[in-house]
Amino acid sequence: MISSLKQSAYRHGYLFIAAAWLYTLSFLFTNYFSSDSSTGKVAAQMGQHIAAQEKHFKDLLNDTALVESLVTDKSSEAKTNLNKDAMGIFSYAVNDIGHPVQLFWNTNTMAVNDNDLVKPDGRYAVTYDKSFFILLKKTVEKSDRQYIIFGLIPVHWQYAI
Repeated sequence: MISSLKQSAYRHGYLFIAAAWLYTLSFLFTNYFSSDSSTGKVAAQMGQHIAAQEKHFKDLLNDTALVESLVTDKSSEAKTNLNKDAMGIFSYAVNDIGHPVQLFWNTNTMAVNDNDLVKPDGRYAVTYDKSFFILLKKTVEKSDRQYIIFGLIPVHWQYAI
């Protein structure tokens, strides 16, 4: 029995050495070369994602037909395509007494907090119910009426199980 094990180890020992090398290479790749191996790489990747989403929001605001459909009841193909976005898009009309009334939203997984409706236009880091977002706000004027368009970029979501 022992002699057959020794003979097998001598005959197929290269397989154990190859397995050890493959394990070492996978360890190196996982811990040093993957995108989430260090905080610096994660921060750079997250920064690129946020910058791309902010550019996407800016491009949306430059599309006058899309902005027109966001502030009216018109349906459009571009408005329908917003439902596929990773970020939340919300539009509000400011009524006669200065209160925003929601007109459009593309997701039900996030919403703009009422306290953030009165902030000046800009970019804000906000925390809503154990989740962290970048809030983008832009006020536009159409037909002598003010409209507010928000973008919510999810950065971190924490769910209770």
